[in-house]
Amino acid sequence: MSEPGLRFRKLDLHVHTPASKDFDDKEVTADQIVDRAIEVGLDAIAITDHNSGKWIDEVKNAAKGKDLVVFPGVEMSCHGCRGGIHLIAIFDVDRDSNHVENLLSTLGIPPDEQGDIEALTDKNLGIPAIVDIIQNSKWQGVAVPAHVTSTKGILEDIEGNPRTEVVQHPTLIAVEATCFQNKNKKERGKRAVDLLDGNDPIYQRKLAVYQASDNPSGTNAGGHGLAGIGGRCAYFKMEEINLESLRQCFLDPEVRIQQDYEFERFAYPRLASISIENGFFQGENAKFNDGLNSILGGKGTGKSLLVELLRFALNKPSEIPSVREEQENKLKYRLGDFGKVTVDYIDETGKEFTITRTLDQNTNGYQEIDFDPSIVCNALFLSQNEILKVAEDESLQLDFIDRFFSAHRYEDKIDDLEHQIQELDKNLGAVLRAQQAIPELQESIATTKLEIRKLDAKLDNPIFRDYSLADETHHALLSQTSFLDEVEKSTLGYRDSVNSLDIPVLPESLADNTTLIENRRRLKATKEFVESQIRVLLEKLSENRESNAVGQKTLDHQINETRERYLQFVRDEGGDRSLLTAEREQLSKRLNELEQRHRTEQQKARNVGALVKSRDQILDEIDAIYEEWRSVRNERCEHFESNSDGRLQLEIVASSSTEAFCEHLIELKRGSNLRDSDMQKLADSNHPRAFVQSLLEYRTRQSSGAQDKSASLITLAQNAQLPLERVSRLADFLITKTEIEKLLELQYRAYPKDRPQIKYRVNQDSYESLDAVSVGQKCTALLIMTLTDGQMPIVIDQPEDSLDIRTIWDDICSKVRHHKNRRQFIFTTHNSSVAVASDTDNFIILESDSEKGRIVFSGSMDSEDIGDEVLKYLEGGTDPYRRKYLKYRAEKRLSAH
Repeated sequence: MSEPGLRFRKLDLHVHTPASKDFDDKEVTADQIVDRAIEVGLDAIAITDHNSGKWIDEVKNAAKGKDLVVFPGVEMSCHGCRGGIHLIAIFDVDRDSNHVENLLSTLGIPPDEQGDIEALTDKNLGIPAIVDIIQNSKWQGVAVPAHVTSTKGILEDIEGNPRTEVVQHPTLIAVEATCFQNKNKKERGKRAVDLLDGNDPIYQRKLAVYQASDNPSGTNAGGHGLAGIGGRCAYFKMEEINLESLRQCFLDPEVRIQQDYEFERFAYPRLASISIENGFFQGENAKFNDGLNSILGGKGTGKSLLVELLRFALNKPSEIPSVREEQENKLKYRLGDFGKVTVDYIDETGKEFTITRTLDQNTNGYQEIDFDPSIVCNALFLSQNEILKVAEDESLQLDFIDRFFSAHRYEDKIDDLEHQIQELDKNLGAVLRAQQAIPELQESIATTKLEIRKLDAKLDNPIFRDYSLADETHHALLSQTSFLDEVEKSTLGYRDSVNSLDIPVLPESLADNTTLIENRRRLKATKEFVESQIRVLLEKLSENRESNAVGQKTLDHQINETRERYLQFVRDEGGDRSLLTAEREQLSKRLNELEQRHRTEQQKARNVGALVKSRDQILDEIDAIYEEWRSVRNERCEHFESNSDGRLQLEIVASSSTEAFCEHLIELKRGSNLRDSDMQKLADSNHPRAFVQSLLEYRTRQSSGAQDKSASLITLAQNAQLPLERVSRLADFLITKTEIEKLLELQYRAYPKDRPQIKYRVNQDSYESLDAVSVGQKCTALLIMTLTDGQMPIVIDQPEDSLDIRTIWDDICSKVRHHKNRRQFIFTTHNSSVAVASDTDNFIILESDSEKGRIVFSGSMDSEDIGDEVLKYLEGGTDPYRRKYLKYRAEKRLSAH
């Protein structure tokens, strides 16, 4: 997928042909030169023969229709030392041999001497004068001193003031050098790149320094040859390969030029394009560069909307309600119902994703994708004023830090564990209620049995004793049947659990792995064996139930006969016996119900140990995940701090934000007449897990009638520095008025959050927390964090808002310039420092009328048309820019640096 704007091109700007007399093989052709350049991966070459332009046209003709650009040029020998100083002139790609030959004649090398390696330019023309002539309006070239630290180089063969005058000549912008990897010179700081970095006390001049091959032959014959082309070269960041782009590289070498030995292409995720169907940008498509993209336009042209459309497609809404509401309104009115946004995204492996999302409130709006783009397609978005809101809110700052790594994996794990523990809570709640119910049921059973015994004494006779025994037999049968029911229920539940387990499916890429295939076969056999054993158990249960049913049928017949004889006896006797028998029947029925409930609650209560153990294990897992998450957050904070040039101090204060716990307690205690401030003290001094555990122990002690029921609350009261009586009153209220599940939920729903502590350096030795610094400093701190080294794309709507111009350079431009070759940035801006001084790789220029926005230009400032647009939107046009330039006395100030 082609991208607009700047990208690195591999150039060799010092190539000789057989037109140079010291070229070792005169049989080499122009086609061979072009083919060799393409073979070694060059995008462009400059033909720079000694004092000759003869072969330029031949090489240009050979390159026609091929992926190679040819710069016309020449390496001329100028007066300045005994053997002549070598100076290269490079011209735009549309110039020819004739142009170069005419220049040589102008500089004092007539046609009959052109090509002579010993020829020299006019001795009356010093090197500064020749530089000016090459670069004047007639010849329109770029002058570059060749191999400056080698023989015939300006730093090697010129001495004293003449050398300094050449280096400091104001129109000189670049030199060629061959000493970048010279260890001895590097250690002594004597490489050209060291001497010409602006810090040398003699030269006091910063120049672009690049390397080129001078294509040595590599043979004993010496001189120049075909094999040396591209042997030493540099990468230049350009959009179109032409002289103006080359000049721009020389003007900003830190970001535009890399030597071939240091050049590296980084793989990182990036947004490739966005296209919109419907609404304000109907039919528009924007392509993004993988470096810095600046979106420009007048008010109302849709700059912010373009950012929101990207956020919408990638499912990256703001976490801030007010900002999110504003985003939703923009989409509603500027995209419209059923409007579509398509974004092409490329991850760090080079895999491409196309995401199309439709604005439809009834669905999630994604077409033909089965993943959440917000997780797979990572990018950091900041809308207008969003960064200020983040800087003012600690919880938002924590979320902000989490954006810089895959925090969702911790969130997903915790969500999964919370769902598991919620299921356990339902069972544990039932068990705890059963535990509380058992003593009451036991008391009711004992009371009912006593009442039955009293009636039995009044009804005592031989027939009644038979009836009473039959009644006990009936109760025993019910208990046995209930036991079988519970066993069968448990077995069926286990069967369903096993049946619901799916054997892992092998991905297609591992379909031939014999070990995994054999493992899967064993898993299948294991599951089938367990299922078969469960079937055997159920069959055995069924047999036992049938056998019991036979015995039960015989007993039921005997019981019914005995009962019928007794009831006939009661009817015959009449009077009080009939009333007492009816009362006994009711008590017997009630006893049966109480015993059934008692058996059920006992069955539940037996699971308490296993449930508590399982639940504690999950809570321990949640603790471990939060601890791991905190560790990663601290690593990220250390990274922010180490990359802030001493501007920031950051740390994560563990589990120190108790706001959620306090809010839960205040909500649960409503109606208790206890103070909110007491809830704050309890939340600040006790972990929710320990708090709930103490409540449950208090509840157990209370239901068991323990004398020291408040003992479990002493630690809570002491930690919060509250009277024990007040904490006991809260405990009584909560265990009486609150569902057990709600109390259990506190242990993970009200988990104390980590708290970020971000400090900003306000002077050389002093740091202040964000809540104590100015708005601009708040925003600066967050931007420093945002722009530190990383991979994911950064999309910010007007990053310069609330910052002073110096801070914009120090904390935005300098960092973007440093990182934009290994990370994508997309900014809307109206600030020239952000867009121009940062060396935007791709400008996206927007225009609009009242109904529709349009993308009218896309590309770099190397294009004159785009340069005019940038000047118009960022400086107000040529006239105000000229006035500012003159007011600043810019020419004088710039020449001094």
